[in-house]
Amino acid sequence: APHGRNGAVCALAVSPDGSAACTLSREEDTFRMWVKSANVGGGASTSAGSTLWKCLYKVKTPSGYANLLSRSGASSSVSGGRPVAFSSDGTVLSVSYGPYVTL
Repeated sequence: APHGRNGAVCALAVSPDGSAACTLSREEDTFRMWVKSANVGGGASTSAGSTLWKCLYKVKTPSGYANLLSRSGASSSVSGGRPVAFSSDGTVLSVSYGPYVTL
């Protein structure tokens, strides 16, 4: 699982060009930034030439904001009700915690 054994993904955003993604986990209190990585050599569980995702960043939810993620319906109108979203050109990522948004 992208966020460990107990860290379910509660939100996912993929950049418009499909080269990056962001996942959010309430249980782990983090969001992670992912990029595509080509599997050149292949491995025991993947074939050569397949696409893998590599975690670039793991960002802990700011202190005091974790409860805003767990409240039902806690979302931001800035990102259209989605807790994570990329801008239309993929250069800006927004992560919302209730009414608060970080870019």
